[in-house]
Amino acid sequence: SDASSATYPLAFAAITGSECTVPNIGSASLQGDARFAVDVLWPMGCTVEQTTTSTTVRGPPRGTLRALGDIDMEPMTDAFLTAAVLAAVAPTSNDGVTRIRGIANQHVKECDRIEAMCDQLAKFGVRTENHADGIDVYGRSLGELAATTPSVHCYDDHRVAMSFSILACAAPGGAEIRERRCVGKTWPQWWDVLARDLGAPIAGADPKDEKKEKETADEAKPAATAQKSIVVIGMRGVGKTSLGRVAAHALGLKFVDLDEHLEADVGKSIPEIVNGSGWAAFRQHESRLLAQVLTQTHATGTLVVCGGGVVEEEANRSVLKRYMASGAPVVCLMPNMQHVAAYLNRDKTRPAYAITSDINDVYARRLPLYAECCNYEYLVDKALLSMTDEDDHPGAWAVIERDF
Repeated sequence: SDASSATYPLAFAAITGSECTVPNIGSASLQGDARFAVDVLWPMGCTVEQTTTSTTVRGPPRGTLRALGDIDMEPMTDAFLTAAVLAAVAPTSNDGVTRIRGIANQHVKECDRIEAMCDQLAKFGVRTENHADGIDVYGRSLGELAATTPSVHCYDDHRVAMSFSILACAAPGGAEIRERRCVGKTWPQWWDVLARDLGAPIAGADPKDEKKEKETADEAKPAATAQKSIVVIGMRGVGKTSLGRVAAHALGLKFVDLDEHLEADVGKSIPEIVNGSGWAAFRQHESRLLAQVLTQTHATGTLVVCGGGVVEEEANRSVLKRYMASGAPVVCLMPNMQHVAAYLNRDKTRPAYAITSDINDVYARRLPLYAECCNYEYLVDKALLSMTDEDDHPGAWAVIERDF
């Protein structure tokens, strides 16, 4: 229902000559960006059908988008980035120039977005001019774009990343989008939507200046073996135990829930340990058992699920990183935090967090620690698989289990 985010799938249709329908964004929307299809895409040559509650766009034949000439985007300033990447491949009409104005505020967003667009479009061979309240984009045909694969710096700005992901779908050499996690601010599932729902060819990649270092490190790694145990980490409530049991059964592996293993070892429940001795005591037990499980008792043939806060301790992170270096898989389940928060609000059996009860603060603190300790990620988001706005998203969990 975010009109700014809706511009990306609609722009994908425009730049690839395909069709896309976005529900919940139509002519009745009060958001200025809801006019993007009518005010930007239609003049560029797209077919636009808009009801009060939905918008459908059919792009023209690939490579035939028209330049806009002069356009005032003050009512939808955040959408200028999407318009700019389309203008980059719109060489016909208006001398191939799109002059976007009314966006002075974009100089002071997450980054100077106007300057960012100028700098990154240049990597594709597209000429631009930076103005106090806008940008001029001189469109080029697809064949005139750089044939290499540009590495796009996103300035940790979600809209820069998503906009250039659209241009990459048409550029001859594609593009390498850095800082991919930044889309989490507004659309954590964007990369899955782009690949699975829109059909864009996407592959994970190491940034160019890190490839040689990684290749050197990989040469020093012992070869991975099929019998190495699998470790699953991630926030509490994301579904580690449920998915872990399913995956262990499917793979013919033993299953160990580290929290359950700890309770059996200590002879107390986790709430009893935390309430009686504090979180520090619990973490000591956790560190001892994690090392024991991964190096002695369950080093092979097992799927091991860890507690959500296992990455909080440096000792645990060291164990997990050494385990990865041995060629073993450590999978982090990436959450939809809205769903996790709703679930935990219903589940009162778990002890409160030590520092803060705000789960989003906890996740923000742990996110870089999870990234440090895993070599695989899997997004768990029922909303991504449902076409309804219902909280339950019926049937979605079965699909998540199947894919995992």
